[in-house]
Amino acid sequence: MMKSFIIKYFLLLVFIIFFCLSGCSNNKGSKHLSPIPTPRFSTPSQLPAEAIKIDTDKKILFYSDRTGHMEIYIMNLNGTKPQQLTSYNAYTRSPDWSADGKRIVFESTKDSPTFELYIMDMDTGEVTRLTDNEYDDCSPSWAPDGTSIVFMSKSGSSERYGIFTKNLQTGIEQQLLEDAYDNRNPDYSPDGTKIAFESNWNGNYDIYIMNSTGGEVKALTTNTFDERGPCWSPDGNKIAYWGFEESSNPDIYIMRSDGTGQTRLTNDPAYDFLPSWSIDGKKLFFSSNRKNSTMDIYVMDANGGEAIQLIDNDGADLGATSQP
Repeated sequence: MMKSFIIKYFLLLVFIIFFCLSGCSNNKGSKHLSPIPTPRFSTPSQLPAEAIKIDTDKKILFYSDRTGHMEIYIMNLNGTKPQQLTSYNAYTRSPDWSADGKRIVFESTKDSPTFELYIMDMDTGEVTRLTDNEYDDCSPSWAPDGTSIVFMSKSGSSERYGIFTKNLQTGIEQQLLEDAYDNRNPDYSPDGTKIAFESNWNGNYDIYIMNSTGGEVKALTTNTFDERGPCWSPDGNKIAYWGFEESSNPDIYIMRSDGTGQTRLTNDPAYDFLPSWSIDGKKLFFSSNRKNSTMDIYVMDANGGEAIQLIDNDGADLGATSQP
């Protein structure tokens, strides 16, 4: 029994390391990374519509490998009625809602060996391919006005990622940050004027923000441990993220959007990561293995406290995000 537990724990550790690395100074201050002016173009292609049937209640998106590979699922806010949305037999993950809650953007290897971006209409099931590039396009975040998507991508064979935007009206892809450093997991602010992201610019990974058009970059965290996965609160006043302060096990943190008030919300020997906000800003969803060796979806108050498990499954359930 103990041997089986050790094996499962080891496999989970390998999964976390792979998730962090795969494609997909003590003084705070502003530094400048020049935006890249040369746009990339890729032509969207229409894919066959995929029928989905969901009720009118607000939902949570997440992705899971419960069928043996990553697919996107949807469930009620209380964790009931989980339903599989994609069945591609490929790595399909990182969904994000449009501001009106009628479409989702996600990444998948369904049509190529690299991750590409897709949009699904939640009423019709129609899927549109957004990118078709030689390197991975990952971690999409929808602009509040619905006109563009920010994501991380490689512009060459380097293992480092840059930050790009895709204009949904013109089809133009614009690189905002070059990949001289590893810049990952961008997230639009609720007013669309800023983008938060993580970067190893100072050695370890910290949280940064920049204007949504690129240019000046400001570090929000400058600690000696990795801090990753920024997610804006609905009112734009706070950012949730996860970090490795004391050990190899990540915990959930929040701070004000100017980098002050950094607060650790969880302190559990398990892995707590991938936080996201409820639409009213009162709750935080996150993934954790605190009950057993697999990742499940939990929810807690936005100021911390007891974490409630929403779903219990043998597979890894990750990346919960609530419908606007």
